Amino acid sequence: MVCELRAFVVCLVIAAQCFMSGCSSDSVPPQAHDDGSSHAADGAKSCCSTASRDLSRLSSEWIHQVDRVELKRSITCRDLNGDLLTLADRITAPSVLALFYTRCENPNKCSRTVSLMGELQQVLRCRGIYDEISLLLMTLEPEIDTPEMIRDYALNRGVVVDARVQLLTASTQEFPELIEELSVPVSYTENAVAVHDVVLYLFDGEGRVARTYSLVFTDPTSVVEDLVRLVAESRAI
Repeated sequence: MVCELRAFVVCLVIAAQCFMSGCSSDSVPPQAHDDGSSHAADGAKSCCSTASRDLSRLSSEWIHQVDRVELKRSITCRDLNGDLLTLADRITAPSVLALFYTRCENPNKCSRTVSLMGELQQVLRCRGIYDEISLLLMTLEPEIDTPEMIRDYALNRGVVVDARVQLLTASTQEFPELIEELSVPVSYTENAVAVHDVVLYLFDGEGRVARTYSLVFTDPTSVVEDLVRLVAESRAI
């Protein structure tokens, strides 16, 4: 009962009135950013209705196993330990990939994205599948965000950096290839984000995209149910 109550409390329904325009300060100097501490606190204590919603415009169709496509093997990324592996090699279990950058000051975009990953950790533990999934967070500004900046940004928003979490920086040479392959909704001025929207990518245990979500509007419980579905697929193999 305690576990179910905790899951209910942390599962926020994101209001449809969230800002859909580009981050208001995408062009601010690199040192200026929201510390996000209020989001971590709000996410832990807020309680909203979990009534069903029509998410057809907020997520892609579910991609069936036979129709999924593997990631290219050439895209590499480095974790906080400095280990360099391809993104495909890092996804060995059902996974969630979220992209963000620390300069973003729109609280309903990058800060909210990372806070949601912390909420997902808690709910997935309660559902008993946390040890069977991976959570990946990758910066959209690999030439600006340092490993320390990425770690602090995640910690300040309630993410527990453990064995199931990977905080990543893609190779600057290969990053454009990743943006193209995943159709990430972002544009750049030189090496800095100019405008972006927010997307969450769900991968199966073989590194293939199963669904994408528009994170600004996503009900976290829908993401959890998709991960439960992907874990069931992996167990059946």
